[in-house]
Order: sequence, then structure tokens, then C-alpha cells
Amino acid sequence: MQNKLTVLMAQINPLCALTSNRDQIIEIIKSKQAAHNVILFPELALTGYPPEDLLFRREFQQAVAEHLKQIQTEIKDCYVLVGHPSMREQRLYNSVSIFIEAKKLQNITSKIYRTIKFLMKHVILPPEKKIHVFWK
Repeated sequence: MQNKLTVLMAQINPLCALTSNRDQIIEIIKSKQAAHNVILFPELALTGYPPEDLLFRREFQQAVAEHLKQIQTEIKDCYVLVGHPSMREQRLYNSVSIFIEAKKLQNITSKIYRTIKFLMKHVILPPEKKIHVFWK
């Protein structure tokens, strides 16, 4: 028997509503993970685009982390990539978390957070030359 790699690119339209986005992500994972090896969600799938000033609120950052943990608990048989913002050393990054069968390889960050607002462009850092990978 030949092994096949099946990838699902989940084309969703996330809003700036964490709980709704989390529920949509979990629903897709639950219904599709048995048939796919990898499920990819878009940039800022968890928060919607653009979250703007919410990014700087501690409670918003904590909610993002909590929702990622809830997503993690639903993964059984596949790899899942979820886009979200992250904060490290008081700097914002556009990140992706990779979940590997409910284990998390967190916050690969190297993208520019894109926005049309002049102020936001100067608050978010440019891409890093080095990718930071942390196992949890």
C-alpha cells in the first residue's frame, strides 16, 4: 500500500471574534482530521484581520493563548497550522503555531504584520533573519 499525503487548506473568513473563529477552526479539525494529514489555516485565522489595537491588550493576548490551547486539545491524528499574532519581548509578530497530533511547536515568527495604518506599520517589527522555534 502506498502512503499518501493529504492537505486541507481551510479557506475561512475569520472575523475579529476569537470565540467564533476558534469554534470554526475546531469544527473543521473535528470533521476533517481523519481524512487529512495536514490542515492549514490562514494568516491571523484565530483573531481575524486586522485586530489593530486589540493586539496591545494583555487580556486579548491571554485569550489568544487560551484559545490556542483549546484548539490543541481537539487534534488527534494530523498536523494543524494556525495563524495568529504573538508577543515576544514586548514586540508583536505575525506567527503560526504548528500542532503535531496535540503536541505544540509554537510561534514560528518571521512575517511582517501587514496593515494600512501608518502608526501600526511602525509598531510591528520587520521579518527576523532568524526563526525562533520553541517546543511545548
